[in-house]
Amino acid sequence: MPSPIASLAASFAAMLVLSGLLSATMPVRAEDIVVTGVHGHWQVTCSDGAQCAVVQSVAHEDPDNGGIVVIALKGLANGSRLLRVLAPSGVLVEPGLGLTINGVSIGRAAFVRCSPEGCVTEVTLDDSLFTRLATGEAAFFDVFKTGDEGVGYLVPLAGFAAAFAALPQSK
Repeated sequence: MPSPIASLAASFAAMLVLSGLLSATMPVRAEDIVVTGVHGHWQVTCSDGAQCAVVQSVAHEDPDNGGIVVIALKGLANGSRLLRVLAPSGVLVEPGLGLTINGVSIGRAAFVRCSPEGCVTEVTLDDSLFTRLATGEAAFFDVFKTGDEGVGYLVPLAGFAAAFAALPQSK
């Protein structure tokens, strides 16, 4: 069984490749992942020579459903903030990824790309969404494996604001 840092490294590397921040030909090993801070349930994580991000990896209670990686980035070329989520492979693409924060449905976002490692969705982290994440207690991300079978992932939000504040600006 891989160590938690190796699992995080693999998930983070897959997210960076799927996000276009790393080339698929650039290997990322666990030792290349540096956690520069931990704030509540969130880590400020950097890959050697790549973008730093606020990251939380959440496993589903049923191991058959895998897990998700939630990543927040700031300091992109146009100054925007992004929220990206890597969902497990095998999800239905059409319904997209649902998000509920503190029991309030925020909506669904389309998956932008899929690979054997999983499917990525990304949304602009506008002020409204950022405030909800920064002040909320829990987010619930959901995907569908079939038209009738949804899978939800509970993501604690404690520490999100502090982790994001600690995130260095992109180079």
